[in-house]
Order: sequence, then C-alpha cells, then structure tokens
Amino acid sequence: MISKSKTEIGENKFLLAISSYGLNIQIDCGEKRFFDEIKILYPKFLMNTDNLETLERTDFLFEIKKVRDGFYKVFRNGEVMPSEDKAESEIVEFLLHKIRLTIAEFSVARVFVHAGVVGWKGKAFVFPAKSFRGKTTLVSEFLKIGAEYYSDEYAVFNQEGLVEPYLKDLSVRGILSKYQQKDISFEEFGAVAGSNPLPVGLVFFTEYEKDAEWCPEVISKGQGLLE
Repeated sequence: MISKSKTEIGENKFLLAISSYGLNIQIDCGEKRFFDEIKILYPKFLMNTDNLETLERTDFLFEIKKVRDGFYKVFRNGEVMPSEDKAESEIVEFLLHKIRLTIAEFSVARVFVHAGVVGWKGKAFVFPAKSFRGKTTLVSEFLKIGAEYYSDEYAVFNQEGLVEPYLKDLSVRGILSKYQQKDISFEEFGAVAGSNPLPVGLVFFTEYEKDAEWCPEVISKGQGLLE
C-alpha cells in the first residue's frame, strides 16, 4: 500500500477517488474519454463505494497508460497488472475488474469468498466455486422460485460471520456466447435484493456436469473448511 499527503481531487481533472470496504483508491484515467466512462460504470462494477473529493490516505493508485497506438495497460501502485495489451474498448472494464479483485483481496473489514449467495427463509445459501462451475445458474434458478438476491460473485462475510449483500448485476454466460458475459439485473428474474446480513444456513459445493445424477452428500465442517 502507498500513502501520500492530502490530495485535492480537483487538481487533476482526470483523477477519480473512491472508498470501498475500508480501502481508499485513486484512479488516474489518463484521458477524458476513460474518465467519463469510468465515472458512469464504476457504481455497477464496485459495490459499497463512496466518491471522495479529497484523500488523506491512498491505499492503491490505478493508472491507465498507453503502451502503443490503440492499446493500453493498467498499473497498480506503479507496477503493471499482468495481461496482454488491451484495446481502447476493453481497457475500462479490465481496470474495474482489477480494482474489484484488489478490494476483495485487501479489504481488512470483510472476508470475500468467490461464491454465489441467495437468502432463503432468513438464512444465506452460499455456493462457492471457480468460474464456469455454475454459480450464476444456481443463483438465478433460486431467484426464480422466490429467493432474495445477495451475490453471484462474492460471499462477503463481516466480523460477526454474517453474509452481507453484494448487489452487482448477475454476469450470465450463454446469451452472447459461451464465454462472454452479459450483465442482467436481479429484477429481471423477478427477485428482490437482500438488505440485511444473514447467518449461513447452507454451504453447497457443486459444479455443472452434463447428464450427472443428483446425489448430494453431507460433509463435516472440517471438510467444508478445507474445500
């Protein structure tokens, strides 16, 4: 993490600053077109954020830098974020994705687990899994039968061990293509958002397998922790 003296955001017209889950983040957009796009998109990509006019402390500085004509890279605290060069049309979403991962990794106030979450009868059902394992499909099917929406990306645990809402749009694959995601609001599934932190009622480890038979197994808390 880096620390600087008080920064007036207005000193740089392409600089944004936000606070999220206890972290202060500066974004040096570099160009007005990126500044305008990020200002519109970041509330959809980054949850629990406040826009800051001044910064007493900077935990992470993100920068968009041109590396060759039409292509850019993202830097965090002066170090390049590993990736192939990104085209102008891709760089903003890539930047916001890297900021979201950074918040999940370094937040000291919460623990982030890669999982889908729904609320069911006052309990949180948590579906931990890697990408392409069916988290979003499970969440969307529960929403269709009346569950409250909590998240399709992170189970966010507070210091009391309760799961808090993380209300980004669901990232659904299979509409545009097998791999490309399309963001769909939980309201389109006829669902309502959860508002209160919930105790965990179920942690469900699974993954999609074509033509598989339903054969669930109850495992111990120790096995669950290892999973």
